[in-house]
Amino acid sequence: MGYVNAADFKVDGKTVKSATISSSDNRVVVLTLNAGDALDADATAAGASSTPVNVTISNPVSSNPSVGLTNAPVLAADSVVVEDGIAAQVLFNATTDKITVDLNASSASTTEGLEVTSDPTDFSAGKNRITVNFNEAVYAVNNAKLGDNFKLYREDGTQLVHGLDYTVVISSGAVQIDLLRTGSKLVGYDGNLQVVFDNANGNIIDAAGNLADGFDTASDVADATKDLIVFTASPIITAASLADAGVDNDEFGDVGDKLKITFSENVQLTTATAGEITAAELAKIDSALAVTGGTYAYTVSGNVLTITVVTAATANLDNSGTIDIDGTSASQIVSDYAGNDLIVVSPKVEVKN
Repeated sequence: MGYVNAADFKVDGKTVKSATISSSDNRVVVLTLNAGDALDADATAAGASSTPVNVTISNPVSSNPSVGLTNAPVLAADSVVVEDGIAAQVLFNATTDKITVDLNASSASTTEGLEVTSDPTDFSAGKNRITVNFNEAVYAVNNAKLGDNFKLYREDGTQLVHGLDYTVVISSGAVQIDLLRTGSKLVGYDGNLQVVFDNANGNIIDAAGNLADGFDTASDVADATKDLIVFTASPIITAASLADAGVDNDEFGDVGDKLKITFSENVQLTTATAGEITAAELAKIDSALAVTGGTYAYTVSGNVLTITVVTAATANLDNSGTIDIDGTSASQIVSDYAGNDLIVVSPKVEVKN
């Protein structure tokens, strides 16, 4: 019968701990690596030719060389293609066996498991993104099920809704989770997010079809202070209404007119004089509110800002149901109590009388 000697084999130039003939197929030799010798998974793209791991068979190198069933020596060979049976894993620290997180990611990394890009003033694509990097490229069997694989939770346990609060795509073998500022579970939320990768449905695989290993940031992150991903939201305008005073003309600027603006969370006016707001400051809430002249008073009750005309404007803001309020990037006058400034959002909110 055949016999194999571990001394005859090397994997990527390294000796192996043991070599045995498979009990189920006598054409297969099972090589076991020594502790500490890592064999990287095949990271080639789906459909591409596999990059062979260099397995060297030298014969004879020992007094008891490997032989086949007919007692013939096993021929020497190099660059034998090794089948990838290693599951894709999120990048982790080899010493702690924990995921590493970059909370202020500025460029793509090859060492951080999770990269968090957070810009509370800009919610365009990619500006508030959690990138999940694996040790090899991963793919989705069904992109429609990505929301089942990547689940997000607020620190109070509330689960975010895929498609409404966040989106998930796989790009260049990495997972991109984009937070949606207008999502109902994120509007007004300033806090932490827990990320869970659940691959029970077998949807996320590597190029060889191996199922990727799941993780939970609440238990698998190296730095305990980073087990939850910090998410900082900014207030947005969700509604606006105009109440005409004695003159019912659908215009804002007559004495006694009131403009009520509702935000996504409790707000404060940070630079206006207490109880008073100028026309210039009003325009900083939104350029569409660019009235001329006049004096104005304001009150803030929770998430509602009420502006009342004290002395008439010299040129009224003609509403007529056509003025859209959506915030302005220069609106440093309005912020939430965490200090986050009002941001431009879409769709715009129409002032309704």
